[in-house]
Amino acid sequence: MLLLEVAFIAALFAGHLVLKYNINQLGPEIGEISRTLEGLPKASTPFFLEYVQGDLTSVYRTMIAYLLVFAAYALLVWTAFKSMIYVVVNKVRFSLGLYWRFFVVNMVWAAVFIFLIYALQMVMFYLLVRSIESSLFSQVFFLVVMSFSLLLLFYLTVSLFTHLTVSCSIKAAVKGFFSVGVRRIRYVLLPVLFQFIVLVLINLLLFILIKMPNRYFMILTSLILLSYFVWLRFYNTAVWYRIRGGGAHPAVHPAAHPSAHAAAHAAAVAGAVVKRKRASGKAGRAKKK
Repeated sequence: MLLLEVAFIAALFAGHLVLKYNINQLGPEIGEISRTLEGLPKASTPFFLEYVQGDLTSVYRTMIAYLLVFAAYALLVWTAFKSMIYVVVNKVRFSLGLYWRFFVVNMVWAAVFIFLIYALQMVMFYLLVRSIESSLFSQVFFLVVMSFSLLLLFYLTVSLFTHLTVSCSIKAAVKGFFSVGVRRIRYVLLPVLFQFIVLVLINLLLFILIKMPNRYFMILTSLILLSYFVWLRFYNTAVWYRIRGGGAHPAVHPAAHPSAHAAAHAAAVAGAVVKRKRASGKAGRAKKK
């Protein structure tokens, strides 16, 4: 799954390079129009001024169009890789219908996620407004609360999209999100605390290695943080399966997955049918005797 994360970053980087190239192509044109406007005499006709300003407006509209296309590309790529990651983690099949459901839920949840983080920041700043700049305790407290809250929201994100992946239904995902993710949130506090401790240990390790050459330090930091987030997704998924009451994660214990339960039920039914046939056969032979 780490390869999928790396491929996602590579796809975004490639899109960014294309965007940067196209915008740089507009640079000389913008500069030429700006110089033309600056060099115009005051007695220039309004018609000519409107013509030049119209060219500049057209260039800026083209730039905005490029940015919108990149934003749409980023959303589609983000949804594609995110859905594939959850498909791999939960051992289910990928489908186009699942992708579009991911896209819808992704947009809504991203807005909710950003709003919750912003609201939490505002509350924290309001409570610590007098001491956060001068008190070390207030700064540490702010970082601890924000980090813990982000990890808790990350679990809720995993809960929502795991429900969606397993059920392939937005309605069932939302219902399961509130019944398992939100109502049983108290069972997640200890796992989230463990994730926070691991994050602190990673930061201590990076602080020790900060004297490395900058290039190698950036590469090592990126790999460690990517690995941490991959582990978070697996760990939170396993926690979700336990809290839901479905047993272990399907990657650890396949019988925990709904499809495995269905297969086990089918096998039990088939076994009962065979036993019934054998019993009827023995009864028939006994009657003949």
